[in-house]
Formats: sequence, structure tokens, C-alpha cells
Amino acid sequence: MKEAYRLIEIRIENLIKKVRGHLSSLERNKIINIITIDVHSRDVVEKFILQKVQEPESFNWLSQLKFYWENKETDMA
Repeated sequence: MKEAYRLIEIRIENLIKKVRGHLSSLERNKIINIITIDVHSRDVVEKFILQKVQEPESFNWLSQLKFYWENKETDMA
């Protein structure tokens, strides 16, 4: 988790450097949206670190999932 946190921090710093450069309005908005998503991810990972979440079966981990896989007989293989 700590390594993931560090990588997210580096990515945010690099994106901030890009957004301060000369960009079109569309490019700037795209990067700002990515920064927003990454800041949320950083905050979630930080919360995991503080709560000492280690297992993917942990409720705290599962509560962050946006999707889940439900294997049904009618699913295509």
C-alpha cells in the first residue's frame, strides 16, 4: 500500500507540472479531471494505510469496488 501511495503521489506531481504548462483548454480540463481522480485514489490508499488494510477480502477494500464479478451459468465462457 505504501508503494502504491508513493506512486500515486509521483503521478499527481507530474500531472500538476503538465497542467502548469502551455496547454489547450481541452487538454487542461482532461488533466485536471485525471488529477481529481488520482487525488481520490491517493486518499483511499492513505485511508487503507491508516486502517492497516492488508487483505482484498477486507470490508474497507470491498467497499471501494465499483464493479464485481458474478459468475452465472448463462455467462459466456
